[in-house]
This record gives sequence, structure tokens and C-alpha cells, in this order.
Amino acid sequence: FPYTNFHELNLDWIIKKMKEDSELVQAGVKDIETVKQEIEKMLAEMDVIIDAKVEQAIENAIESGEFVDIIAAVANKNIYYCVYPNMSQTAIQTAINEHTAIKFTPGTYYVYIPEINDYGYSIPSNRIVFFDDATIIKNGNFEHEYDSVLLVNNVENVRLFGNGTINYNREMTQLPSGEHGMCCTVFESTNVYIDGLKFINAFGDGLYLNNNTDVYINNILCNNNRRNGISIISGQNYNIENSIFTNSIGTAPEAGIAIETNYTTDILKNINIRNCKCSGNQATDDVYITIFSDNASVLLDNIEVEQTPPIYTSGANCTVKIINSRFKTKASSAIFKLNTGSNNNIIYQNCFIDGLNGATDLISYEGSYCENVYILDCIIVNCTLTGRAVLARGSRDEVGNIHIKLFTKNVSIDAPVMVFASARTNPDIEWSIEN
Repeated sequence: FPYTNFHELNLDWIIKKMKEDSELVQAGVKDIETVKQEIEKMLAEMDVIIDAKVEQAIENAIESGEFVDIIAAVANKNIYYCVYPNMSQTAIQTAINEHTAIKFTPGTYYVYIPEINDYGYSIPSNRIVFFDDATIIKNGNFEHEYDSVLLVNNVENVRLFGNGTINYNREMTQLPSGEHGMCCTVFESTNVYIDGLKFINAFGDGLYLNNNTDVYINNILCNNNRRNGISIISGQNYNIENSIFTNSIGTAPEAGIAIETNYTTDILKNINIRNCKCSGNQATDDVYITIFSDNASVLLDNIEVEQTPPIYTSGANCTVKIINSRFKTKASSAIFKLNTGSNNNIIYQNCFIDGLNGATDLISYEGSYCENVYILDCIIVNCTLTGRAVLARGSRDEVGNIHIKLFTKNVSIDAPVMVFASARTNPDIEWSIEN
């Protein structure tokens, strides 16, 4: 086992001692209860030593940048403290608090959230939690909105992984309204890995991320959540990959992925979403991007959704890029819906857009800006534009530095190619369309 020297446990001596004790019992020199107590003491001491070694190994791996490696080592050697469905919620929380590596063994675990503050289980720092075909499900109604089945709050170095399911059980919630009640909340934390889990049936979001640094999410499923599959409020250095977000329905926005800051002071930097799919969500927009703060940077790469993601950036100096993606869209008022703010850069590049029959405009926007927009090397097929190609609605609108290079097939434009409605400025408009 890498990172831990098992010779320090002197396992050979322990095995020899147990064999000698067995022989003494058979000879009548020792009674069985005394031997059992001695063995239990030795095993308890072994647990303490193993936990200390694993904890030290994780700290060393964090310092050397090898945190993922220690996770793999623990998983490969199955070095866990196991919890079981018949254990109480309090006993399991105590185990999580006291042991570095925890395994939820197969089965269903019911949690009553008001029993321990506003969460089912809270995960401390430096924890590896393996859900081995385990389902954590909220049991019973609750009397408040701000709760979560799993809570990762103000901690560091946490990994949640496995083939487990976190089920908020929204059907049992009796609140008449509201949009909170999450399967998992990650708040003000650093170095968090979530891999392979399912987050389903939340009264609010499947997964809620706010004000974190260095979050990696891979191969998750968020399904049948009431507000959004995943909400990204603020933070930096997020990588969300190879995941599916489906069937959000119940209260707005009802998106698969919602990137939406709460305040102008929120930080939203280096947010990367790659190789993800959204489908069946109630919202017109499967991916919903609303940024109120300045200096945000968001990348969507190789995503597949049912509606071209709208981008609203009222802050300044933001960059939002959507590249290498496919949109087989629902009916919409426009193909590209924007509010670009001031001095922002909005980029759609190498995207494939299919099935927008009934769309009115190529670009429409709310607010007063439509600047620094790049729609490059995109392919649009099977589309009818019944309105204007680019819409500027008022005399105070700032429109400019728009670059459009499109390739089309089976596209009809039943409207002027380029119209500006009393825009104050419209410099630097480049248009290229090839059939």
C-alpha cells in the first residue's frame, strides 16, 4: 500500500500473538473473554494507526500536488471505515467526523435533515467518501428551505465518489413554494472532487456551488430536480466534465446548467464545462448564463443542449466562450440571445445549430449593448428566420464590433439580412454567410 508503511503495525507479530492466544485457550491457560478483549484492543489500535497514516498520507499528497493519487491508492486497496444502512444517522456522522476514508456500503440510508442542523451529512476537511451502490435519501418533511442532504461547507480537500445516489425526495416536501432544498451544497470550500454520483429529486438544485476554489466534477447525473440540475453562483477554477443534466422542472429557471451570480461582487473566473449534455429540462434554455459581476470568464466546450445558451452579462470585462458544441433547439425568439454589457467578449465558434424553425432573429438582446460578439465558423441547418437578422431596439443602444461567419443549409431568411432600429452606433459589423 503506497503512502503507508504497514511494517510499523507489526502485523506478523499480531498474527503470531493471536495464534498463541488460541493455543492458550485450548490448553485452558486463558479464557476466551480475555482473548477477545485483547484482540479487540489490538484491532482498535490498528484502526487508529491506519487512520493516522492515511491522514498523514493525504496531507503529504496535498502538499506535493498528488491528492488524486492518494485517492486512487485508497480506492485500490479498499482502506475504508465502513458504515452500514442499519446504523443511525448520528453514528454515521460521528464516523465521518472521526475517520479519513469512509465507505457507504450498498443499501439505502434514510436521513432526517432537521436532526442535525440543516443537512443530512456534513463532510469535514481531508475526507474521502466512497458511495458503493449506496442511496442517501431524505426521509420526512421539513419546515425550512435552506437544507441539503450532503453539505460541504468551508472545508478543503474532499472527494465524494462512487456509484451512489443522493435523493432529496422532493415528493415528500410540503412547502407551498420556494427554490431551495439541495441534494448537495458545496460552499466556500477548496479542492473538492465529485465523481460518478447521481443527484436526483431535489426541491431546489441537484448540485449547488457557491464561492469555492478548485472544484472538479466528473461523470455525474442530475435528474428531476425542481429548480436546476446544477447551479453555479460564484467561484473560480471549476471543471465540470462528462456529465448529464436532465428533466429539471418545478420552479424557474428549470435549467440543466444555470450559471448565475447573485451579486455584482461575486467572483466567477475560469469556469469550464466540457463534454456535457442537457435534455428534457422545462426551461426554454437548457443552459442559462446570467452574470452581474465584472471580469468573469466562462467556457462551454463540446456541450449538447436543446437550445442555444443565452448570455446575459451586465458586468464589464467578461469573456464567455461557447465552442465545438451542438444545439438541437426548441422554438425560440432568436438563435443567439444576448445582453453583452460593456467591454465584454461573447464568442460562439464551431457550433452546429439544428431545427430552429420559427426563430425570429439571428441575434436579439435585452439591455443597451450588443458589442464584441463573435459568431464564427458556425453551421445552421433547417432554419427559418422570420424577423430581422440583428435587432437593435432603441436610440440609446450601443451596437458594434459584431463578427458573423456562418455556413447554412436549408435556411431561409424571410427578412432583411441586417437591420438596426435607430441604434446610436453600429461600427465594425462583419457579415459572411455561405450556403
